[in-house]
Amino acid sequence: MSDVATPSKPQSPAPRDAISVAEIAARDSMSYSETADRLQRSGKIPARDPRAHLNPARVRQFADLNQDDLIREYGRLLEGGARTARDRDTRLRYLAALKLHRRNTAANAGARSFAGIAEKSAMRLAVAAPGDRRAQDALAMTAGMHDRAQRDYAMQGFSGPNATISKAARTQGRSWSEVRDDLVRFDVLPKKDPRREVKASHILRQKAGGINSRTSLPGETLELGAMKRLRKDPRDRQAMGWLAAAGAVEDGQKTRHDKTALRKPRGMNIEL
Repeated sequence: MSDVATPSKPQSPAPRDAISVAEIAARDSMSYSETADRLQRSGKIPARDPRAHLNPARVRQFADLNQDDLIREYGRLLEGGARTARDRDTRLRYLAALKLHRRNTAANAGARSFAGIAEKSAMRLAVAAPGDRRAQDALAMTAGMHDRAQRDYAMQGFSGPNATISKAARTQGRSWSEVRDDLVRFDVLPKKDPRREVKASHILRQKAGGINSRTSLPGETLELGAMKRLRKDPRDRQAMGWLAAAGAVEDGQKTRHDKTALRKPRGMNIEL
């Protein structure tokens, strides 16, 4: 195509594109959409920022793809824009984004998420052409990349018909509550899963009562037993207590692990 050439000058940056919603969302273990909404309400991104107005259904649709497929779909979208966008300037923007995407894909193979990498290019496309559905989808894809990566991380150690949050917490080195909150946030736990109902105050109450990994059954055993009883009787209060106890046990395991990791090994000159 004779009219699709390398731009003669660099594209101007999108407003406030130094703020990466994807990077902040990853740091705070939040979904892309809730992070964008929080940043907009705090005034850190403007009200007109397209990242705060993404279609949640489209983001979920993209997040259901695996990361490799999503990256390929994002590349195909940029290729389509470079070929068929309605005017030359828009095609040039897509071509610039496509070239950057290819370089980043090669340089960052194996990265957990491309969301932060892709976000700035998608933002430039969306700001330059607010009515461009393809540009909106590019942004929704970056949100989907982030949410998919967070979901995959939250599911480490959580698989199979008898998956437990206790095992996932140990696998990830995080607290029971942190893992459970992410499994809820990214729609991994079914809506009626009783583990959704365990509150931080319930776990604290179990800790105050002396429940810990030295005085109790393993968290995974407690959780499996509780889930078995709750399938028979969803109102079983003792079983709900077992779930909170599982959270207390796993939190105790994490605390001991963290303290052990901070101990100064004998014979080594290490500043802590």
